[in-house]
Amino acid sequence: MYKSSLSTTSSNGIESCTASRSGYDLVTLLYDGFLDRLQLAIQATERGDVLSKLHYIGKSLQILTEGLQTNLDMEAGGELAKNLDALYDYCGVRLILANAHNDPALLREVYQLIEPLVSAWKQNRPIFSEETMHQGGSDNALSLDTNALNGFSNVRVVGASIYSNLVSQGYEMSQQLIDYYKAIEDSSRQMLDAAKLEDWDQVVRFEGVCAVLIGQLRERAHDETLKPEQRAEKTRIMQRILSNDAEIRYLAEPWLNHFEQNMDGPCRYLH
Repeated sequence: MYKSSLSTTSSNGIESCTASRSGYDLVTLLYDGFLDRLQLAIQATERGDVLSKLHYIGKSLQILTEGLQTNLDMEAGGELAKNLDALYDYCGVRLILANAHNDPALLREVYQLIEPLVSAWKQNRPIFSEETMHQGGSDNALSLDTNALNGFSNVRVVGASIYSNLVSQGYEMSQQLIDYYKAIEDSSRQMLDAAKLEDWDQVVRFEGVCAVLIGQLRERAHDETLKPEQRAEKTRIMQRILSNDAEIRYLAEPWLNHFEQNMDGPCRYLH
């Protein structure tokens, strides 16, 4: 179901793990990290802490896509891996929408979809054969015994069916790209609001969120083609983002000039 050699690095919000960890433990680490950051995102959204919300939703997306989804073994995992892939796609869409609309209900929906999956995963710890253990222990291929695999498969993957319903109702993954553009626009607007208050630290933090979203958008843009009406909507969104960017630069210019003057001033030496 998951690849035998999993990647969990700081880029997806989980610290690099030692070689002594089994593939099962790494998946568990990703699941726990995802739920932990998602819970923090829910709390931040409910109390109106926009910066923390952006941070934790971004971390949740990274763990979901770069950790859990990327490491699915689509060949060996069969139908179960396909269902999980569809579930992760759906959850990714909901996270993006939650970020764009400041909607904690969408975040709670994702939590309620993934949490039973994590519980089932933990209850069905894989059993490695004696031969596998002799060949190098937990570093070898991750596998579940038949009973454990059946137990995990019997978990109702609600998200997969919801995702299928959305597709049947006309929601396509190309719309996910538009949702990314909307989330980037929302972050750029908040950068502008911070610039108007001359809060440059917050401007930098929002810029970091934009960078994460742009990176994720680029990865998905390779696989999806926008419809003509979506391309038009994308153009309108991009024009607003560029307008925000131009105004941010205008507001930042006096501060940058002051900074440059200080840098160009007489050098001071410490003796």
